[in-house]
Amino acid sequence: MRVIVYWLVSLTLVCSLLPCSASMPLRGLAAMGRADAARVPPAWLRPMLDTEYFGGCLDHPQARGSRGAGACNLFCTGCPDRAICASCLPSHPGHKTIQIRRSSNSNVVRVADVEDLLQVSDVQPYLLNGHAAVFLKKRPMAGKGRAGEVRCEECERTLLNAAYRFCSIGCKLDALPNDLDFTVSFVVPPKSDDETESDSSSHDDDQPSAPTSAQDGEGESSSAMAAKPSSGQHGHSKGVPKNI
Repeated sequence: MRVIVYWLVSLTLVCSLLPCSASMPLRGLAAMGRADAARVPPAWLRPMLDTEYFGGCLDHPQARGSRGAGACNLFCTGCPDRAICASCLPSHPGHKTIQIRRSSNSNVVRVADVEDLLQVSDVQPYLLNGHAAVFLKKRPMAGKGRAGEVRCEECERTLLNAAYRFCSIGCKLDALPNDLDFTVSFVVPPKSDDETESDSSSHDDDQPSAPTSAQDGEGESSSAMAAKPSSGQHGHSKGVPKNI
């Protein structure tokens, strides 16, 4: 990041010393540099994708007794060195934590849990227990997978809706360096007043918790995916598939 800032400052100084006509192309490059720097994903995103979840907590081994208890299914954006369990939360006051869930033997997050931190409206969502969820990383597939006209721009997995570009957060992150037209970004756009009021009345179910028996590493069944979600980034016009 320091290198980017240094480059922008140097470019700005050069532009100020050149005649107006000669500095126009450089100013355009400086604007492109600022736009590229603005869409840099948060430093904790890659660690969140690569972290291993649902193992026992080394700090709270006594919590492993019951099914799901003591499982490290939480990620702290302020301390992105390892997964944590619900008993670790008092040691992370004021930190933003994200609950990781399991479906189809893969890690997912609810859109509602990350939509204030990441722009994921171009990632294919699925219904998980009535909530829109997105996969953290691409899933294995045989060959080119199912036939279809709409595919993930990074791994070519078939998507179920042309409104989306990626099958997972990881594929979107991998596509970012090659996005020369600046259309891929994790920056969250400002919310409208209506969305802000809606969010303030729907946070009663957003607190992280220990995993339930349906979240502690077992795949979700399709019968658990039902109602249309009301999440901001995926709950309006695009529609959400009812299967993973």
